[in-house]
Amino acid sequence: MQHRETAEKVTETLLEVANKLVASVRMVDASEKDGKVSMDEADAYRKGVMGSLDELLQSTLTTIFATHPDLRPACSCASSASEDNNQP
Repeated sequence: MQHRETAEKVTETLLEVANKLVASVRMVDASEKDGKVSMDEADAYRKGVMGSLDELLQSTLTTIFATHPDLRPACSCASSASEDNNQP
């Protein structure tokens, strides 16, 4: 996607959707732990959502980030992991 403003808005929208879908997976996982849904239901939901989400993000964001690398969000996972390692 060559047009930067459009690429920026698409990226923002896709990441918002991704965050909502991940939150829904966490909610279903919590419901499974509470006995509200079966393990099979939770597994099927998780695999369906995360597989589809991965495919969507790979097919769209890879090309956007190739054209506009500065739109790639900074990964906070490395700092979180190092902070966790520093905990007593």
